[in-house]
Amino acid sequence: MMRPARSKSSVRNPGSTPPQAAFSLIEIVLAIGVFVFAIVAILALMSIGSNSNLAAATDTSLAEMTQYVDSYVRHQGFTSLSGSNPAIPGSPTLTSAYFNNATPNFFFDGSGNVIVSSATGLPDTTGTYSNALYSCTVSASPAPNVPAVAAATGVALSATSSNLLYLRYDFRWPCIAHKAPKYPPDRTVYSSVANYE
Repeated sequence: MMRPARSKSSVRNPGSTPPQAAFSLIEIVLAIGVFVFAIVAILALMSIGSNSNLAAATDTSLAEMTQYVDSYVRHQGFTSLSGSNPAIPGSPTLTSAYFNNATPNFFFDGSGNVIVSSATGLPDTTGTYSNALYSCTVSASPAPNVPAVAAATGVALSATSSNLLYLRYDFRWPCIAHKAPKYPPDRTVYSSVANYE
């Protein structure tokens, strides 16, 4: 005996709502996974960007500090730099052809501005100011095979003196007052000064 096929009624209950499309649990989990992956990638890029920004700011400050130190050293004149008592703040008396200071000659704040002693008006060499962040140690050595020549006569003055000095600026940070500088320095800049007198 065969039963007659039932037809679906198109009549709905008046209180019921029509079925609505919805996300399945799997779709929700996949969407959360994609969102978390994107957030982690963005946070990683923000960290790289922040580090790059800090490095660029440090490089800018170092360029300004190098310009200040180099200008200050060159302003002293060649004879005052190559003599027995160089006119660089905090430099020891020269007793040999090469001097390498163990203590910093210049201190700078976080913006790269030189710290000036309130007592002397010259660059501070003590590092006692609380806002000192960078320090710079100046070293010099005479260039070999560039003998000093008297400008008026053209005669060599001395076999041990030179018309050219190699300069080395060692920058370190963060600097802590009254502590030995760390080695190797964070950045080293090389320069030279010639005798045109």
